[in-house]
Amino acid sequence: MDSRRGLIAGCYFGAMMVMVVYNLFIFLSLRDRNYLYYILDIFCFALYVFFIKGFLVEFVSAGMPLINRYTFMLHVPVILTGLLFCRSFLDTARNTPLIDRSIKLFMFVAVLSIPAILVVPQDIWKPVMAVVAACSSILLLTTGVVCLARGYRSARYFVAARIFRVSGVITFVLVAFNILPRNLLTLSSLQIGSIFEVVLLSFALADRINIMRREKEQEMLERIKLEHEILHISEDERRRISHDLHDGLCQQLTGARIRCSVLEEKMEGDRYHQELTQLSTLLEASVDHAYDLSRGLWPLEQDSYGLGHSLEELTRRLAESSGIDIAFRQEGSCEECNNAGATQLYRIAQEAITNAVKHARASRIDVALICPDRTGFTLTVHDNGVGRSAASTTKGGLGMGIMAHRARVAGGSLTVADTEGGGTLVTCVIPCEAGLMEDTRDAENS
Repeated sequence: MDSRRGLIAGCYFGAMMVMVVYNLFIFLSLRDRNYLYYILDIFCFALYVFFIKGFLVEFVSAGMPLINRYTFMLHVPVILTGLLFCRSFLDTARNTPLIDRSIKLFMFVAVLSIPAILVVPQDIWKPVMAVVAACSSILLLTTGVVCLARGYRSARYFVAARIFRVSGVITFVLVAFNILPRNLLTLSSLQIGSIFEVVLLSFALADRINIMRREKEQEMLERIKLEHEILHISEDERRRISHDLHDGLCQQLTGARIRCSVLEEKMEGDRYHQELTQLSTLLEASVDHAYDLSRGLWPLEQDSYGLGHSLEELTRRLAESSGIDIAFRQEGSCEECNNAGATQLYRIAQEAITNAVKHARASRIDVALICPDRTGFTLTVHDNGVGRSAASTTKGGLGMGIMAHRARVAGGSLTVADTEGGGTLVTCVIPCEAGLMEDTRDAENS
């Protein structure tokens, strides 16, 4: 019997050491405090079992009467670490606020019991702490059951683990009071319950990590969806303002300019003729500026002439306003492009060209739109300026974040790199929805 009990004890403490080291590596990797509390709980309970079974006195403190006098205090850290792990793992502050206050109270009592041993007799301290330990075990099990009832999925492993520990403790106590028979199973109840608890809590932690990962993935999907909606709302608002400018303010200014020109002809030779001429010139400039604003907010040419024509008009306007030679080249793009990513591609080109004009100190910018086989768009903006590293030190930067975000929204990718001859090359590739739809139809027909 002694040989078998020694074998069980050796296997138990070896397994607990392995679990401590294994979970320590996981904690150092994930930096999740739940693993830290779990390690402390495992270690403290294994140390408590080491004391209960007499191994602490036999192998460590045989000649140390002062230590032997206070070794019964080892069940205090067991209480504390169990409460800490439960509070962190089950997130009791959020899931069960009322029980969380009870856990804090038990933790306070446990901490207070350490200095109390110096003034309270042991025959009083021991039974009081035994009651505290029993009540804390019941509290932890109740907390797990309540969290499970409220839909906290990981609590199922916690409840099962606590049932095994409580069952092992109860069996050990009943054996100590000779209520249950002494045999290999009942005498090893603490170790057996503890091993099952450790295994189940390992599953609980792994399940919690999987839940957190899924929640983060869901949060990321919702964030991406929200970003898409915000961009679409922004583009719709741009389109509305552009149409209001084009169909409202621009038409009104044009009408005012025409009426002013008519009035100018009628009053030729009059002393107010020169002022009317200046007013007509100002109105004409205002009309042109309003049309430029309208086209900048929303490239109306996309609706009827396609993305290529919009980009060509964009490069023409920016070349006129900046005085920089900006060339546009198009290969194989459809005349009427209804791709949802076309708007994002236009905005990326607008941002890249504007950044090159403002920050790159370039004398020439080459813009190309390539869509040869309806599999995807490739937009390139190449300038002969100072390069990305020098341009990034200027005020405003290259707007990489905005362009990269728009590329992701369109389901594509963006790269920015310095070229060998100097300058910066911005490349954006997005899929063609028309080509994807054709491939889908061909696959369904086949």
